[in-house]
Amino acid sequence: NNADAPLDVSYNGQSKTGGLELNTGLAAVGLIVHGNVGIGTLTPGSDVAMTGGLTINGSNMTQLTVQKNDITGFALNTNVATPGDWSMYDKVGDSWNLSLTSSGGNIGIGTLNPVTTLNVIGKVGAAAYCDQNGQNCTSTLGGGPVANYNDLPSGALAGWCYYNGVTAGLSVTAPVTICNDYTITCMSGWSPREASSWNCGTVDHNKTCYNAFCIKN
Repeated sequence: NNADAPLDVSYNGQSKTGGLELNTGLAAVGLIVHGNVGIGTLTPGSDVAMTGGLTINGSNMTQLTVQKNDITGFALNTNVATPGDWSMYDKVGDSWNLSLTSSGGNIGIGTLNPVTTLNVIGKVGAAAYCDQNGQNCTSTLGGGPVANYNDLPSGALAGWCYYNGVTAGLSVTAPVTICNDYTITCMSGWSPREASSWNCGTVDHNKTCYNAFCIKN
């Protein structure tokens, strides 16, 4: 039945067709529901059950937060300064840690500023590495290096240098030899190639954070 005002707030069941607007005024708590809530379903099997899609449109950078007992969880941030960009953070204890970023069509793991299709801050492990066609794969299951960087052709990029404004040589792999706030140095036969740089901001406005590689001469 279509219930007329006022709504029955007792334990009695009551149905209401049409829209329902709640004006909480200055109340600290707007709505408390005991039991399951169904959106688009009459038989919700969990705290909140929904059929259809969910759209969140707000002005806050953090649009979605999911936690368990306020200890573990994840959050989704949308960057209003750059439409289409988003970042995901995971939570352990009291700390929120950057895990994944999508920016300008690039994916970053551990970085807010991915400058390549896949930009990873840290080590990457795989059972095999292949060319762009999925061919000529080299297995890593037996251990040992995937390839000797000195065997790469002229113009090839190799190595990794990441400086975060605090720790010199936070991530250094050959043929990079020196990575700090003043110098990027490569082995003989290689030249430094900066991928991206930005002001370290709150860390130190007088320093430059950057990602860099070495390019084969």
